Amino acid sequence: MLASYGFEDTTVAYRQRLDHRFFHSGQSSFRMDTGSQFTPGIRMKYAELTKEPRAGLRISCFVYGSDTATQIPASLVITSLHEGILYRYRTLDLDGMALKPRTWNRISLAYITPEDPLPDDEIQAYFYYRGNSVIYVDDLTIGLYEPLK
Repeated sequence: MLASYGFEDTTVAYRQRLDHRFFHSGQSSFRMDTGSQFTPGIRMKYAELTKEPRAGLRISCFVYGSDTATQIPASLVITSLHEGILYRYRTLDLDGMALKPRTWNRISLAYITPEDPLPDDEIQAYFYYRGNSVIYVDDLTIGLYEPLK
């Protein structure tokens, strides 16, 4: 597990984004609107990620749309960076999915890392919201899967 956000810690910098009315588990979730387009996530160098020439990542979370819309303009994102330039950018766009309104919907995205990335190349993973209404995200996890030896 690279990162896990249950959005329960009230001492974090984004504590004003924690909402206690809607949550999938625990007692709070991360509130997103036009003032908060990105969840916490990961940004780390491949040298810190794994020694393997190739690995897999999975980002998943639960999303709750507060209105009746079934299309949410948001994406799960995993990408690599080389000298500040994105490559192997992969998204799962929620606006193409038929999500249930006013229900916690589980979403997940898998990613295979580039083969033999440079040690200073970075990996990023996060949830990105482009909408105008309010949505909630909970139980965001980012996991690493290495090949069996």
